[in-house]
Amino acid sequence: MDEMKGKKLLEILQSVTSAVAVVIPLIGIASASINAVIKIGDKAAERKAVTESQRKIIDAVNDKFSKCSENDKKIISAAFGATLVYSVDKSDRKTTKEDKSDKKATKEDKKKIAKKDKKQGGYLFWDFLEYIKTSFDNDGSGFLEKLPQYALEKEAEDKIKGVLRDLAKIINDALADDVSVEGKSVAKAVNSHTDEAAKESTEKVNKEAEKNKNEINENTNAGIDKINVGIEKIIEIASAKNFEPSEPREKTFKARYFENKHFTGREEPLDGIYQSLKENGKLPQIVSGIGGVGKSELAKEYIRRHESEYRDIGWINAETKEGIQNSYRKIGEEKGLIHYLDKDEEVLNKVLGWLNNNGDWLLVYDNVEDIKPLRDMSPKSGKGHIIVTTRKNDAAFRAFGRLREIKVFTPEDAVRFLKKRVSDGNEIDFDTAGAERLAKKMGYLPLALEQAAAYIINTVSIVQKGKGFDEYIRRYDGYGDRVFTADKSVYENTVYVAVMLNVNSVSEAAQQLLYISSYGSPDGVDIKTFFEENEYLTEPLNSAIKDELERDETISELTTYSLAESNGKNIVVHRLLQDAVRDSLKGDNTYIEACVKRSEELRFDFGKKEERDKFAAVEASIVSILSHGEKVFADDIRIANAYHELGYGKNEFAEYDAALDYYGKALEIFEKVLGEENPSTATSYNNIGVLYYEKGDYDGAIEYHEKALKIYEKVLGKEHPYTVTSYDNIGGVYDEKGDCDKALEYYEKALKIREKVLGKEHTDTAQSYNNIGALYYENGDYGGAAKLLKKAYKVVKKVLGEEHSYTQGTREWLRMTYDKLQIKKDFEEWINEPGE
Repeated sequence: MDEMKGKKLLEILQSVTSAVAVVIPLIGIASASINAVIKIGDKAAERKAVTESQRKIIDAVNDKFSKCSENDKKIISAAFGATLVYSVDKSDRKTTKEDKSDKKATKEDKKKIAKKDKKQGGYLFWDFLEYIKTSFDNDGSGFLEKLPQYALEKEAEDKIKGVLRDLAKIINDALADDVSVEGKSVAKAVNSHTDEAAKESTEKVNKEAEKNKNEINENTNAGIDKINVGIEKIIEIASAKNFEPSEPREKTFKARYFENKHFTGREEPLDGIYQSLKENGKLPQIVSGIGGVGKSELAKEYIRRHESEYRDIGWINAETKEGIQNSYRKIGEEKGLIHYLDKDEEVLNKVLGWLNNNGDWLLVYDNVEDIKPLRDMSPKSGKGHIIVTTRKNDAAFRAFGRLREIKVFTPEDAVRFLKKRVSDGNEIDFDTAGAERLAKKMGYLPLALEQAAAYIINTVSIVQKGKGFDEYIRRYDGYGDRVFTADKSVYENTVYVAVMLNVNSVSEAAQQLLYISSYGSPDGVDIKTFFEENEYLTEPLNSAIKDELERDETISELTTYSLAESNGKNIVVHRLLQDAVRDSLKGDNTYIEACVKRSEELRFDFGKKEERDKFAAVEASIVSILSHGEKVFADDIRIANAYHELGYGKNEFAEYDAALDYYGKALEIFEKVLGEENPSTATSYNNIGVLYYEKGDYDGAIEYHEKALKIYEKVLGKEHPYTVTSYDNIGGVYDEKGDCDKALEYYEKALKIREKVLGKEHTDTAQSYNNIGALYYENGDYGGAAKLLKKAYKVVKKVLGEEHSYTQGTREWLRMTYDKLQIKKDFEEWINEPGE
């Protein structure tokens, strides 16, 4: 089978993944505390809290699959399993994440959690997929990676696609329980805290559930029969078309960079790097030099010349640890090593693990500022090659690898560059003497010469077939006389004047585009996020961006004048150009304010791959914007809010130290501007407490949760929901520490208020019953646990329904308690018997 057929099959399988994911019932967890839910998830891991309908489907498919031959198992794994694994893996990874987020007490966070709850999936088909994994290979680790190895003929692909669509419909019918009904009506009533509304909605749902119960069972049984038939069809179709594994195919990752077709000189360092890597590939090559000297261009030229010698080439934006991490995430995705919900530590371990165990790769770590993150985050096996570019040349860098310092152009190379750049391959009447004078004026600095050449080329009236160099010098001197300042070095003044001559030559819309880009990351500013979706742009840029043709022309102006590079998704402005542009805007805060406003309003749904990718793409630009914004808008709440969202994002990626740094920056502003007794400041304390809990620093978590609690009690009162949440949070930390007395003290405070304010039949009150019941269970008081867990079960069953995951979770606790008490009567009779 050829490679294209294998790729086609994978595309087909992935195309139906979304269809199957849509029909899987959505099961949310209603305002459960982190402590209770995590424990439910841990204790019930083997039982997999699913509905009876789901359990029947799982058991039936497992039974059918277990009776297949080994070859048939591979067929089903590739054709049927692939359509389910993504959605299941996603929902399993998210099981407790949202509950952790639930501890954040802002109204906005509550709304986000409620919205995400509706998107939660259960453990549907988990058992089935585990069976597939262990059957497909011994440890299951290569399951997803191996799917593309199998190829089918076009006719078989089309038929299987049809069968899979039929199965999606069957699954939907078979699992048509009442969750979708309660998700819309009951959740709304519960969140309103209105007993009358909750009662009315509950009665409506109960009637609907009773009406559908028999139909659900019938659909389930019929669905099982049809699914078995569907599996047999897939096996029949694939086997008839000589379904065979092809040879394993290695995915590759390739560096993305802007090729410089006018690259000139540098033969000695290029040859030196090549020979050094050839003789000792384990030794990293470090290219050092001042900004604008062409370090990155040299690394790009090395790739261009030797690309065929490597299977994999990665370009790492290495100015920060986060830049390295985000680049690794892209490599991991391209190589098929990671899942998009993997935390940063998992991504780092998987990518470095692959690099350390495989060869034929080249990594370029561009613009390294600090060698320590690179030492910690780079592969150690020496099976591939490493090139580093940096402005530094200190002992730490010299100890890391072979350092080569790059100087400015020689006079000869500078003239050769100007001729190549201005002529662009055409025969022209070239003024060599004029080019020599211009090269000297620019200090032989490649970046400044590029700016000069771009200006000459685009200012037609002075080109005169390669004789415009003296005219450029005249204009350069005229402008320089007005703007040269003593606080800049000759080198800085040279770059500034060369850049500003070009800036003044482009349209106003292009200038404004450059101004915004100069505050973002020098590794690239996301066009969609900061321009297409930015309502704070000024005119005429705002109008230009809205028109696709005009937008492309505006970007083209910047690239034509060498002020930026763009791949259609990002705008990349050289660091020195950014410095020059920002310097020209001193006193004009229009553009930095637009950047800050846009950064403040950005929010991300981290349960979606595209949103996680978006966060990774814009994080560096937001950080850059805020760092510049702080210099202009000191102690601005907008900046604090943006830092807070960055902290939330890094927490989602399990980058706890980075999250703590961002949260700390936000808190510092909140304390200064709002004071230490403001609810927003308290919320910041609360979120830092959650972060310390995640890190396992329980003393730190208690310290910040108590700070938050003190403010909530004083400002909002002891019966406010935020205050009650703090009681729950502190109780959960003490519970995790093993201090049961303290945990019980805070859990009971929360329970007392909830019973008083919300009543005994509210889901939040049931949450407290569950917390304390679980605590009793862990301490061996199974009688006390049973009493409280039954209370919780009675409430959630009535309000949320029998099939809701929170109800099912409470059942799991009760089943474990039932086993410990060795109750003689039937379990269902026991949990439903009349009680308090």
